[in-house]
Amino acid sequence: MHTSAKGLLGRFRRWRRYQRTVKELQGLSVRELHDIGITPGEIRRVAREAAF
Repeated sequence: MHTSAKGLLGRFRRWRRYQRTVKELQGLSVRELHDIGITPGEIRRVAREAAF
């Protein structure tokens, strides 16, 4: 696979991981989020850290 295609595929996979993480965390209740140590306002940051 060409280098730029590999880079593009890697970026796409990280973006998908970010999207899945956000979706999963948004499906949790506030209590469940607090149980794992995050607030609803931190979901995007946590997902970004997990993906990138």
